[in-house]
Amino acid sequence: MTPELFVKYVSKQMLSLLKDHRLEKSQVIGIGIGAVGPLDREKGIIKKPLYFPANGWTDVSICSLIKEATGIPAYLDNGANTALLGEHWAMRSEHVQHMLYVHAGVSLRSAMMSYGRIVHGTVDMEGSIGQMIIQTDGPRLQEHGNYGALEAFVSVQALEKQARSEAKMGRDELVSRYHVAPDKIQYDMLLRELSQNSPYAIELFLRAARHFGIGLANLINVFHPETIILGGTLVNSHDLFFQIAVETAQKNTYYFPEYVPVFSKGLLKEDAVATGAALMVWKAMDIF
Repeated sequence: MTPELFVKYVSKQMLSLLKDHRLEKSQVIGIGIGAVGPLDREKGIIKKPLYFPANGWTDVSICSLIKEATGIPAYLDNGANTALLGEHWAMRSEHVQHMLYVHAGVSLRSAMMSYGRIVHGTVDMEGSIGQMIIQTDGPRLQEHGNYGALEAFVSVQALEKQARSEAKMGRDELVSRYHVAPDKIQYDMLLRELSQNSPYAIELFLRAARHFGIGLANLINVFHPETIILGGTLVNSHDLFFQIAVETAQKNTYYFPEYVPVFSKGLLKEDAVATGAALMVWKAMDIF
């Protein structure tokens, strides 16, 4: 959706929800938005997301647009941050203070929490994990970013790129099975093969899982969280992906086994971003 279509759609849904529950706008504190970065949280602007298929998403004042359409104030943060807020709330009985959230899907995104508060840097950091260099002079995913960056090994685009390249070099299982040219191999084909325990698909995904584990170990060795929440389509693609990523991370954690952080796929999963966005508004509420 373009920004105009998106705002029109979600505002209609919100107003219908209020009507269905017989709520007045004055009873709503605000609307929380968890979005893909980069963005400006203070100004409520989505700057220039890399992988949005629709046009028009550069420098979008999303909070102003939503407020104009609904009459309700809106607040913005990275989806990774709001997901971590949501998961932390869901695990509140465990009193975890230091957490790490990493999402592996179309892109790599991360968020950190220290003493129960989200760590915000001077710049938008959500996608920075994807630019972590794990192989000197390694491949680059697109025509931007670092060579040998984690995103070149662990992302939907990375797996598609690797499968297409290997198909051109003779590994033609996917080409013959789906009757497509190497450049037309898509992630959904890889997922289908993985669900059928295709040896090639398992090899491809577990290779990515090992690289993902190296990236996680680098973050863990710097931050030393108590709990690490992993999400995204790659993490949920197969139980082995999560298992191999965790095992690789543990093997490369400096103080392991004396220091053993908890790894989890989270409690809220796909609902984490929305839940955290709501919590963000609630936490900002003035209490009299």
